[in-house]
Amino acid sequence: MKKNKRFTGSLIPLLLLLAILISSCNKKPEQIGLELLENEQLFVGADTAFIISAYSAIEDSVVSDETSLNLLGSMITNNFGKTTTSFYTQIRLSTVSPDFGDNPVADSAVLTLVYNSYYGNILTQQHLTVFRVTDDFYLDSSYFSNSFIGYDSLQELSDIYFVPNPDNIIVDSVEVPGRLRIPLNEFFTDPIMDTSNYESFTDKDKFVDFFKGLYVKSEIQNSWTGSVGAILYFNLLDANSNVQLYYHNDSTDSLSYTFNINLNSARVGRFNHDYSLSKNQTFKQMIVSGDTSLGSEKLFLQSLGGVKTLLNFSGLAEWAQSNVITVNEAKLILPVVTSVEDYGVPSSLVLFSYNADGKLTPPQDYHEGEAHFGGKYVENMNAYQYRLTYHIQSLLNGEPDYGMVLFSNGKSVNAEGVELYGTDSSLPSPIILKITYTILN
Repeated sequence: MKKNKRFTGSLIPLLLLLAILISSCNKKPEQIGLELLENEQLFVGADTAFIISAYSAIEDSVVSDETSLNLLGSMITNNFGKTTTSFYTQIRLSTVSPDFGDNPVADSAVLTLVYNSYYGNILTQQHLTVFRVTDDFYLDSSYFSNSFIGYDSLQELSDIYFVPNPDNIIVDSVEVPGRLRIPLNEFFTDPIMDTSNYESFTDKDKFVDFFKGLYVKSEIQNSWTGSVGAILYFNLLDANSNVQLYYHNDSTDSLSYTFNINLNSARVGRFNHDYSLSKNQTFKQMIVSGDTSLGSEKLFLQSLGGVKTLLNFSGLAEWAQSNVITVNEAKLILPVVTSVEDYGVPSSLVLFSYNADGKLTPPQDYHEGEAHFGGKYVENMNAYQYRLTYHIQSLLNGEPDYGMVLFSNGKSVNAEGVELYGTDSSLPSPIILKITYTILN
């Protein structure tokens, strides 16, 4: 009898544990063990703040054709040095075979760009120039932020200095987005008014072959210091973004013709970064000199084919050792350093995994939806946060770890950047991977 009692006493907790394990097979990993917490029973799990390895590096060029916005302008910040953005765009006939009348004479021409928003200091004066494109570029081709399309640098169609003013304006009693009006000179109007070129006006594609497009760029001086300049966001697909030609002929004094920028217009952004002008020595040593060890101190992200951050969880296997671990929840927490540039931080970041071929793929947790995955800036935490429960579980299950990469969101249509704390555990708020887990063996 005593033998039977001892056997029965050891069987009960064994059966209880077996029931828990069977039940957990039907639950998501982050739910395993929660019933023990809710019933205030002994929890067979724990929390750990796992220090990861990370560093920042220059990103490859990004796709920049036919984006929703086109960026123009130049800015200098203490962290990222100088960033300059410009764009190429085709202009197209609003009507074929326009009749300019007898002896047409151009009075003026204006390129109008409709503001969407901006990033930086708009009080800084900028130097804007416009050139005529000489190389063909196409709507159905792919172009990148470092793509160069030839233009006639010896003939400036416009050369002005301006202070950006993106405020809304009132037009016909209606509030509308502000506009930047850029006068174009005779290097634009003369070929348009030249009657020998009118054969090119009989077909919209012929016109693009004749006048291949405009290259627009705007810069500030390298010698300026502090946080100066701005990147301006323009909506070229707004109906009011166009070129207006004003002219007269023998019979009428005031006439105009519109050259459209529309969905049929090829548009390509070009982005340039000069990190040598950065005042942040940690940034310069890591990004310019390639000292990846400095990821322990600071990490950086910048849009426009700027700076990315690479992450690795290579110590996970050693940490788990021979234990069978179920991950209840894994959160990647990325605290933000208060920046000297008060331009705000990206509203969200983008996180990818690398696969065996070195290609980017969304982590498994991404497919659970934004509410699960995260990635948005959490203001009361001053941090970004991702849930990587499934991803970390797969690594603990033996899947190869090819690393992950972090980008600023909307990297072809905004100029935002952010400075993050590094990985050193002695920092006030290091980047950490917080794992809540259950040991099953």
